[in-house]
Amino acid sequence: MAMDSKVTFKNSNPTLLGNDYNLDGVRDDLQAWIEKEYGSQTDLKLVARRYAQAYQNAFKTVDNKTESIKSIKSLLKASECFVETLKSQGISIEKSIQEKDKLKKLILNTKVRLKAQDQMNENFSGSSYMLTSKNEACAL
Repeated sequence: MAMDSKVTFKNSNPTLLGNDYNLDGVRDDLQAWIEKEYGSQTDLKLVARRYAQAYQNAFKTVDNKTESIKSIKSLLKASECFVETLKSQGISIEKSIQEKDKLKKLILNTKVRLKAQDQMNENFSGSSYMLTSKNEACAL
C-alpha cells in the first residue's frame, strides 16, 4: 500500500455519479485509483471498492430522505470496515483514517458531489448510528 502516494486521476465526467462503464457501482476514475494504490492487496481493494460503492449508492438516494438515511448508514458501515481492516493489518488508527480520507477526497472531487454530501448530512441530521465490531462492519 502506497500510503504517501500523490496519485490522482482526472475524472472525465464531473456529474454526481460520474462514469461507471462496467456498472460495478464504482466510478471508473476511483476504480483506476484503487487498482493503482492497492495493487495486489485484495483485501484493501475490496474495502476501498465497498466504500466507493457505498458513496455511490448514497449519491443515488440523496433526494429521498428515507432512502438516503439507509444509504448513509451503509456508508458509515463501509467506512468503519475500511478503517478496521487497515487497523487489523497493524496500521495506526490515525493512518487508517487518513487513508480512508484520501479516497473520500477523490470521491468528493466536484462541487456537485460536495453539494450532495451536504444534502446527505442534512438528511441524516437527527438520526443515529451505533458503531459496530470489525466483523459486523465488514459483514455484507
